[in-house]
Amino acid sequence: MGAEGNARIELMDIDEIKGYPRNPKDHDVGAISQSVDRFGFKMPPAIDEKSGFLFAGHGRLDTLLQKRRAKEAAPEGVVEREGKWLIPVIRGLSFKNKKELEAYIVADNRTSEIGGWLEDVLATVLTEQGDSLPGTGYDDEDLAALRKVLEGTPPGEFPSYDESIHTEAKCPRCGYEFSGGVTRKKGGKDVSPKGSDRKRDKVPPRGRKQDSSRGKGTGKQKRESSDRSSGRGSDRRRKK
Repeated sequence: MGAEGNARIELMDIDEIKGYPRNPKDHDVGAISQSVDRFGFKMPPAIDEKSGFLFAGHGRLDTLLQKRRAKEAAPEGVVEREGKWLIPVIRGLSFKNKKELEAYIVADNRTSEIGGWLEDVLATVLTEQGDSLPGTGYDDEDLAALRKVLEGTPPGEFPSYDESIHTEAKCPRCGYEFSGGVTRKKGGKDVSPKGSDRKRDKVPPRGRKQDSSRGKGTGKQKRESSDRSSGRGSDRRRKK
């Protein structure tokens, strides 16, 4: 990021601020609106001087535009002048090229996203809010779910299980079958699998091809075929 001069804050009409056309980040305007209602408009968006587009603050801009269309009162931090809504904007910053600008837009959102939360601290902070959760992006259901995670309570959609869980598998190469858990029934009773229940298909030793005629024809036919390939069959006929 470069600078066209010193970074500065300017008041701008929200109608004159242009969001970046290829901004890949979506926004929950409803949640942002609740936050603005509670805290006012606190964080200025920022404009890239080379392109003239926003590189931060798209969700906040969309929220204000929606509020004004709905004829709501200007939130705290927004200056209303002759029917226009003016907001503080960061100016004086720019990027080397479009590639760097777009990379920053992704990075600014992604690095915050992957940071995650310290869930125990978050739960404490939200709990102390009491009935004042609106505007935080969390509600009572979110807090209840967070507490369950911290308490180690499994979500309702996951059934409990123990060592009796059924598992069966077969090696695709050698045909060896194995299983685990109390799954097989003998005489009407569940029993744990034993070695006698496991099967191994017969496979040729490494380096030797399996006879493609296996299971076809009689033993005599196989011997005759082998004799013909070795030349012994003609000798036998001459001896007869």
